Amino acid sequence: MSPSGGSSFYESPWFWGYVFSAAVLAGLLLFDDRISARQSQIENQYHARQEHGQSVVPKGERQRWQDSQDPLIGMEPFYVLAVVGFVVCWGMFLYERYYSQPREKPGTPA
Repeated sequence: MSPSGGSSFYESPWFWGYVFSAAVLAGLLLFDDRISARQSQIENQYHARQEHGQSVVPKGERQRWQDSQDPLIGMEPFYVLAVVGFVVCWGMFLYERYYSQPREKPGTPA
């Protein structure tokens, strides 16, 4: 199982996709608390604007939101996308590097 073609792995777009998705995963893991806190703040501002817009509605009919620090929109979709990108790019990089055969140019003797 040796690399095919002898080209540098830096030339593969799958390698760079792998590196980028690994950086995204690391960033998500490092900044999850900050992003979640910011998302909660944005959601609270949105709900406050909604509440202010409903000021013409009688108080009994107003909709209340949950005063929680947990955001309604979580980070899970970002983790899923980053992990899928990581696995797909790494798998394609390994396949391209070790298992794909170099193609012969048409018209050249074998």
